[in-house]
Amino acid sequence: MFGLRQDSESTNSDTKNRLWNRRCRTIGHNSVELNAISYQTHALITALLAYHNRTRADLTTWFGHHDLPRKRR
Repeated sequence: MFGLRQDSESTNSDTKNRLWNRRCRTIGHNSVELNAISYQTHALITALLAYHNRTRADLTTWFGHHDLPRKRR
C-alpha cells in the first residue's frame, strides 16, 4: 500500500514540475483528463525507449519494424 502511494505521489509531482508555472493550463474535465493521459503516454514511451537503450530489447511489438533514431552522445 505504501509503494502505490509513493508511486502516485511521485508521478503527480513530476507532472506538476513539467507544467508551465506549475499550473495546469487546461479548463474542463475532458481537457484535464486528456492532459493526464498524454503525460502517461509520454512517460510510457520514454520508459520503453530507455529500456531499449539499456537492454537492446526487441520493441517491434509496440513500434513495428521501424528503425529508431540513433541516440546522440
